[in-house]
Amino acid sequence: MNPIKNIVYCSLIAGALLLLSSCMSVPKKVILDSSTDGSKPEWVKNTKVSWEDGPIVKYRATSTIWGDERLDGCYQLARLNAKEALLTEISEDIRGETNHVVEGLSEEAENMLNQLRSATYQGNITGLKFREEYYERYEVKDDVRVQCFVLGEIRKSDYNKVKRRVFNRVTSVDPELKEAIKRKGIRFFDKENKDKEEANPGKPVGLDNSVVPVEVSDVAVGE
Repeated sequence: MNPIKNIVYCSLIAGALLLLSSCMSVPKKVILDSSTDGSKPEWVKNTKVSWEDGPIVKYRATSTIWGDERLDGCYQLARLNAKEALLTEISEDIRGETNHVVEGLSEEAENMLNQLRSATYQGNITGLKFREEYYERYEVKDDVRVQCFVLGEIRKSDYNKVKRRVFNRVTSVDPELKEAIKRKGIRFFDKENKDKEEANPGKPVGLDNSVVPVEVSDVAVGE
């Protein structure tokens, strides 16, 4: 056989054996115990981070710890991740809604949004409740780990209140955005303003009345 062909054939065989070996060496996940004796709850199986269910917005979040760490700590981390997901969603909505007003938010506004949606933020978000929890303790090779899940929910009305407060905070630290909104006569939260106008006929409701500077902590006023 041609020596070059021989080398090529040997290389192909070696590559195939290496690929087969890597496939066979994939660590197997063995479930040791879980919150339930049966199958996972449907919300745990859901791959979405958030979804609407009637008047409720739901958030599914997860975290993983080592097997010898406290389960309560795992749930706490998962709840922080759910808060981060909610506030990140609101931050991106605000960016999208203000994008046609100014080219970009000020550095102060960006810093505020980054701080607010950080996973290190530990304040309570108004109306956000955690109704269900689930965990799985599993082993991969010789390592034992715990993956926990939490299901948070918030009413759309409370969600909009949080969004309004974040929006107010953004405009309070970004004078250019606030001035541009006033100059162009743009009305955010139209449905909420309409409800106020119907409840208070003859009283103007708009940016000047709705934008009240709030502190970051005010976005979370207990559960």
